[in-house]
Amino acid sequence: IAKTQLPRLLLPLTGPVLRVIEGRVAKKAHFSLREVDSTVSAQECWVPALFCHGQSDSLIPSTHSDQIVAAYAGDSRLVRVKGDHNDLRPLHFQQAARLFFKGVLRGGIKTPEQLFAGVKEQDDRHEDDDDDDTASSSSSE
Repeated sequence: IAKTQLPRLLLPLTGPVLRVIEGRVAKKAHFSLREVDSTVSAQECWVPALFCHGQSDSLIPSTHSDQIVAAYAGDSRLVRVKGDHNDLRPLHFQQAARLFFKGVLRGGIKTPEQLFAGVKEQDDRHEDDDDDDTASSSSSE
């Protein structure tokens, strides 16, 4: 299995680089990466998903992938492969991915209505929108 490793010289830079990324996400997306709970988020994901986890992953325990797949609201599949977190994925995973997407896209690209059929609609309005609705409804009366 081919493996890409960071040169040992660069390892001390990973902490500061991750802090810069966290800061940029917080500034642009208005949330902290440390607040994200992927297992909880998976409960609201309906788009079909294919997950892959290295059997020798030294970064993320395999139980984490199990928990995400168990919580996932939509169709999902977990494929375990030999290797560590950033190893190249073997041919059998590439084939599994191809078959997964072929099945998902059967009949062509889906419309949002097809993808989200059966999903409860939520009111996605923001608090700012409520002010606009109040203003427009009071002016029309």
